[in-house]
Amino acid sequence: MSNKKQKCLLDRATSAVLWFTVAYMIAQIIRALVG
Repeated sequence: MSNKKQKCLLDRATSAVLWFTVAYMIAQIIRALVG
């Protein structure tokens, strides 16, 4: 049970990192277009 919960947290962390990376890339593109 503990192992499953840990995997869930890991998946959530991976998802958060992925979304942060996507948001950062979008911000860079917008900055390039605006600037």
